[in-house]
Amino acid sequence: MKIIFNVMLYSISIFLSVASCAYSTPVQWTQGTGSNGNWYEIIDNGSYLTWNTANSYATTSQHNEITGHLATITSAEENMWVYQNLIQPLMTGSYSILGWLGGTIAYGGNWEWVTGEPWSYENWYPGEPNNLPTQPSDIDAVTFVNRNISQVIITQEKLADAPIDWYIPSLIISYYIVEFEDNLPAAIPEPATLLLLGLSIAGIRHRIRS
Repeated sequence: MKIIFNVMLYSISIFLSVASCAYSTPVQWTQGTGSNGNWYEIIDNGSYLTWNTANSYATTSQHNEITGHLATITSAEENMWVYQNLIQPLMTGSYSILGWLGGTIAYGGNWEWVTGEPWSYENWYPGEPNNLPTQPSDIDAVTFVNRNISQVIITQEKLADAPIDWYIPSLIISYYIVEFEDNLPAAIPEPATLLLLGLSIAGIRHRIRS
């Protein structure tokens, strides 16, 4: 009975977590220099979340049967497009929009995108990155930070960094951006699938002839 009760509580907590998320409509980048045809979506979790949680949510998200990943910002054009089309529309009145992107760095390592794309573009806010790993267990991640508290605007389209488990009450990270790649190569059938297809065709031909 206790096990069943615990399972029910866990299920309810998962439901409430998902229900509290504010989903936007994915937007496709189809025009302008650098446009890649990919879809992007900014999501407000409604409460604090770590980079690992955001990454898990992103990689289980789907749009048009395309699996997502945390967004990777690999050019100035992509940076500005994401800012203007996803972040800027949320910037009304007093706001605090802090969220995760798909870049990380481990202790003694280099910055990497979750997709394996080359790390060739950077647009750090002055003084960033300032939370680089200092011990083997540390991992740092890329964030976007846009705040307007008492008319003090911070960062605009610039990027910052934070530990993957970052938590400061006055700077809670609750957003993340998901990117859906629209140009992935089509899946190639496995040899066993091709063999079965060949046998099926052969069987059909045999029936027709007989």
